[in-house]
Amino acid sequence: MNEFKRRQRVKRIIYSRAIFILLVIVCLFFAHAVWGIFWKYHASVEDERQLQAKLASLTRQESSLASSTEALQSPGGIEYALQEKFGAVKSGEKEIVFIDTATSSPPSSAHEGFFARLWQWLTNL
Repeated sequence: MNEFKRRQRVKRIIYSRAIFILLVIVCLFFAHAVWGIFWKYHASVEDERQLQAKLASLTRQESSLASSTEALQSPGGIEYALQEKFGAVKSGEKEIVFIDTATSSPPSSAHEGFFARLWQWLTNL
C-alpha cells in the first residue's frame, strides 16, 4: 500500500499545474532562443549577399584598373591619358571645336535694354 501511495504522490507531483507551467516557461525560453538564432542567420545571409555584390564590384574595378595600368605602360598610352585628362597637345597641334549652328540657340536678349528690345520688336513687324 505504501508503494501505491508513493506512486500516487509522484504522479501528483509530475502532473501538477506547477510542473506544467514550469515546462511551458522552459519551452518558451527555448523558443525565444531559437527565434533569436533564426534572425541572426537571416541577417548573416543578407550580409553575405551584400558582401558578394561588393566583391563583384571590386573585382570589376580591379580589372578596369589593371587594363588602365597596362595602357599606361606604353608611350602611346601615356600620351593618350595626358590628352584625355589634361587636354595636353603636342607642339604644332591645335584644337578644333565644332559648333553646330542649327542646334545652338541665339544669344539671350535678357541683357538688352528696353529701347533695344522695342526697336527689335518694331523692325520685326
